Amino acid sequence: SPPEAPARDRTITLLFTTGRRGQLEESGCRRDPLGGLARLATWLSTDPLAGDPDHRLLLSGGDAFLPSPSEPPTPAQQAAAAIVADVYDQLRYDVVALAPRDLDLGPEALLEMSRSHRFAVSSANLFMTDSPRPPFQQGLLFALDGVKIGVVGVMDAAYGAEEDRPTGTRWRYRAPLRVVRDQVDQMRKRGAELVIVLAQLRDEEIERLARTPGVDLVLQGSGPEDALPLRQVKDKGWVVYPAGRGENVAVIQLTIPAGVSLAAGFSDGNAADRLRERIARLDERIARLEAMKRPGNVELIGKARAERGLLALDLENVPAPPSGRALIRYHLAPIRLSIPEQPEIAARVDAEIERQRSARLPTPPPPVPGPEEHP
Repeated sequence: SPPEAPARDRTITLLFTTGRRGQLEESGCRRDPLGGLARLATWLSTDPLAGDPDHRLLLSGGDAFLPSPSEPPTPAQQAAAAIVADVYDQLRYDVVALAPRDLDLGPEALLEMSRSHRFAVSSANLFMTDSPRPPFQQGLLFALDGVKIGVVGVMDAAYGAEEDRPTGTRWRYRAPLRVVRDQVDQMRKRGAELVIVLAQLRDEEIERLARTPGVDLVLQGSGPEDALPLRQVKDKGWVVYPAGRGENVAVIQLTIPAGVSLAAGFSDGNAADRLRERIARLDERIARLEAMKRPGNVELIGKARAERGLLALDLENVPAPPSGRALIRYHLAPIRLSIPEQPEIAARVDAEIERQRSARLPTPPPPVPGPEEHP
């Protein structure tokens, strides 16, 4: 039976990033560059949305360490991955899930990372070919504001590998949904009131995972850029996907009223606010297109206005959240260039960038001795 609900309101903040891919500085997008480890550090320590460091969970959905495509990492990429891991430790990440590309760092590097850093590395369905014991953390339990929270990471088998068969590497995999069911049962028996899965899975597997009994939140590590950032799957679990290649932070705020049990599920607490934000972005897009005064923009403006009209209808029909249930609120926090860089982290990143730049420079030829230097 679920634990008795306390007679006071409880609030939980979950912060989720994914897809950093070894990126140390801001993105190269010319229209709207975002990101950078040093700016993320400042945002985490100053923005009210980030919450109290002692009353939040900071989670990574994988693809943190290496860029695409899949190939052996270069020494520069390995050095960048080490900086990402060290900074994540400094920022007090709690759990870092793995994705297939992360495995290219190699078993030894990943196991050493897991041993030498504060954050837990979790990939519950990933095993080694030479041992039945899981090499990384499986179900983890945390306590925030009196709520026991279970967290587990799972991933797709890399490069089409079959379940429980050697892959040509030292890795083997087990079916993620089966592993999640086992882990959920274990975490619930240990008292977890809320279960979160960090999932690097295909979209169809994400849907099945969200319908798994006992799963409350699926934090999706990868997917299409136009995926809904927050959705509930068939009145079961909720799926969060921030997109943005590590340049955004998904902020999930859970408010549990006094006397309310999490067993009753969640209601969307800021659907209207998210619709208003989307309408405002469309208004800005329409204004930009109109200001260009290009004939080819007429069709784009028409499509944007039609989309705006549908969103306005949705906004009119947003129901009030029912009483007697916890509320889930979602915000997307872009790490913008206007955020100051944390000096210590910025200095380390700059030093690595300069080291890599110097390594790429051609070695100058030795100087030609002058006549007086010949014997």
